[in-house]
Amino acid sequence: MAWRIKKRRRTRSGKSRQDKHYTLYYKLPEMLAEKPIALGVSDKQVAEKKGRGIYERLERIAAGLEVEEAATPLKLADLLGQYIKEKESENINAQYLSDLKNRNKRLICECAWVYTEDIKPGDFTAWRAENEEDLRPKTRNDYLDAVVGFTKWLYQGDYLASLPFEKVKKVSKRGKQVERDCFTVEEFGRLLAVAGERQVLYLAAALTSFRRGVLYKLQWCHAHMDASKPIFVVPASIEKNASENHKLIHKDLLGVLQKLRGKDYDPKARIFENLLPRWNIDFLRSDMAKAGIPEVRANGKVLVFHSLRHTACTWAFETGVSHKEVQHFMNHKTPTQTEHYDHTKALVSEKVIGLLPRFADQILAGPYGTESGTGIGTEPIVKKGADVSQTGLCENGGNAVKPLEVHKKTALTSCQSGFNRMIPTGFEPVFSG
Repeated sequence: MAWRIKKRRRTRSGKSRQDKHYTLYYKLPEMLAEKPIALGVSDKQVAEKKGRGIYERLERIAAGLEVEEAATPLKLADLLGQYIKEKESENINAQYLSDLKNRNKRLICECAWVYTEDIKPGDFTAWRAENEEDLRPKTRNDYLDAVVGFTKWLYQGDYLASLPFEKVKKVSKRGKQVERDCFTVEEFGRLLAVAGERQVLYLAAALTSFRRGVLYKLQWCHAHMDASKPIFVVPASIEKNASENHKLIHKDLLGVLQKLRGKDYDPKARIFENLLPRWNIDFLRSDMAKAGIPEVRANGKVLVFHSLRHTACTWAFETGVSHKEVQHFMNHKTPTQTEHYDHTKALVSEKVIGLLPRFADQILAGPYGTESGTGIGTEPIVKKGADVSQTGLCENGGNAVKPLEVHKKTALTSCQSGFNRMIPTGFEPVFSG
């Protein structure tokens, strides 16, 4: 037989899996090797009938009895190429276009869609369920957005009679999305100490807030280091939000960049060509392990390469500049995007809680005010300037006259009312202002 059908086996994420749909393998007399055609059906009898029809049609085309264009409609792979070309004319970010193409291409292949009539929402939802372990909720939603955009274009061009994904909902990200954290200054210092030649890469990420995709494509011609004010001029074509990004170069970063560049350099060469791989981040995991920095925090937050961008934003907020200035620094279009990267909010929240009114007297007088219960003490209020002495306290906070009677050490803080309040210390963590 010059044709056969079978379910292909593919390796995905290191696992060998069998396709749920059949594929036709055929070989015409003048062909040297078999060619595959995805049939898009999972029933063997239906696949055999469809495969026989396709092969007979191909035989007629080879014999000149039928015109190929009339017999074969445009394949989705060809239509996808036309769709991407139209998108390119809209001056869209190159990375976005690449993701759009690759996601649709993967779905066409793994869902066994050959022609427009093969597109079924059930195929996509089944594929999404199969890849639940390998793809995060956001990524699966990105695939849905990609195929929805493609099918809308097909519908507008009369290639589809309806919109197949109108009723397909996105997966919920609530409670499933991994939250990124930022590096502390001390952790970042330890990371630099073990980074070797990658010091310049980590400094660039944390002191510019550039995304990994920008750092990967950044060229020496984008770094105007010999100007009176050294500056990066990042073209819109490599920025995620498709807007040109001008950013002054930090003094610490300028020095190491000049050493990395040297005197003889190619302006079109990538700055981090030998330091930043396209996808793999094992180098960061290795450096973090050497520096004793865990990948996952106790609160479940993770440290990844994108955490360096979170770090840049958090440090920018800690300088005290306005929210608008930090937004420009991050090259965000909306303030909401910038808030997502701000990790100072948790610290501010703890400071606010520490400044809220206290009700020690009322609690002590109530059912929870037993001496051995909460350890809550009174907080006498005195006029500003009054002498609040701790000379009557021992080193351990006890009474010098009655050593067995324990008191809390107190600290003097200002209230909004103009009074000073003695607040017990040693119970809550102290954060530097």
